[in-house]
Formats: sequence, C-alpha cells, structure tokens
Amino acid sequence: MALLVRAALGATLKFILVAGSLAGGAINGTVAAAATGIMRQTFIAYLDDNFSNLSEAIKNIGADALKKYATNS
Repeated sequence: MALLVRAALGATLKFILVAGSLAGGAINGTVAAAATGIMRQTFIAYLDDNFSNLSEAIKNIGADALKKYATNS
C-alpha cells in the first residue's frame, strides 16, 4: 500500500515545474527500486524452496505460487 501512495505522490508532484519533476522522479525511482527488490526476494525464496526440482518450479511459477513467498519476504 505504501508503494502505491508513494507512486501517486510522485506522479502528482510532477505537475509542479522543475522541482516537482525532480522530486517526483526521485520518488518514482525509489518506488521502482523497492518494488524490484521485493520481486527479487520473492523469486529467490521461491527458487530456494524448490531447488530440488527447478525445472518443474519454473514451469509452475505464477501469482498463486508466489503469494506465500511475498508475504514471508
């Protein structure tokens, strides 16, 4: 939820000339980095738990399979 609020704030700040664009861009960059980090941790946790059968784990990867790992990361 916090990521969505920051993204909305970043988009809103971009309406202010120059300073708003810089601040909005910085906030959006932070949101993107945080979201990427969360996805990375989730994917790594999933693969660690399914390391014994990676080919099957990769075939079955999807939102339902990753929900458990997203909340535990």
